[in-house]
Amino acid sequence: MNIIKFAVIGLGVGERHVDVLSKHADVSLASVCDFNSEKAKSIAEKYQINHWCSDWHEVLKIADLQAIVIASYDHNHAEQIISFLKRGIHIFVEKPLCTTKEELTLIEKEYIKASKN
Repeated sequence: MNIIKFAVIGLGVGERHVDVLSKHADVSLASVCDFNSEKAKSIAEKYQINHWCSDWHEVLKIADLQAIVIASYDHNHAEQIISFLKRGIHIFVEKPLCTTKEELTLIEKEYIKASKN
């Protein structure tokens, strides 16, 4: 069975995702990220995750990342979704998907592009 390489951004509700994913035999947690670096470090230590950061752009640089959980603040979702779509990464987003109709249109366009590849 293939191991899926995940990361989680936003460790409020995102910690629940970390907890569930850490118990899954088919998942490898590559990174956790939160703007609060102490929280990111603490959760990484708690779940024995080698990489943690406070800048989500660092997660974009992780080689072979396959999936991302976005549980950050709502106003960050659109930019993060679009960035990970451009990398071809599978995305789970806590609601809401985005905060404006314009953001939704941008996400939709990027999704269509990504789906063609």
